[in-house]
Amino acid sequence: MSGNASAPLIPGENCCVSHPDNRTLEKRTLGVVAEHKIENGRAYVRVKWGSKGTLEWHPVTELRNGFRSGHIVQDRPKSNTRRTLGTGTVVSSRRIADRDMVLVQL
Repeated sequence: MSGNASAPLIPGENCCVSHPDNRTLEKRTLGVVAEHKIENGRAYVRVKWGSKGTLEWHPVTELRNGFRSGHIVQDRPKSNTRRTLGTGTVVSSRRIADRDMVLVQL
């Protein structure tokens, strides 16, 4: 993750992501992040897509949030100075100013 407001956030391993590809929200293909890398200053993630488990690399900038209401999530702080907030349930999500926001009830 990045603290810079204009830099893309890098989803961690096992995060749910989607690829908008001009379909409605419900029909987007969902995937799970397997790993990530930085190459030539750009962030990429390798995603395991759908039930077939196809693995593909994508620039972070072309992916969207894949979490849906009811998903159980785990808070994993990047800093060693902050304790985890534990597990929670995704309540809703929305997109504001080109950022996906997920509301989680802990």
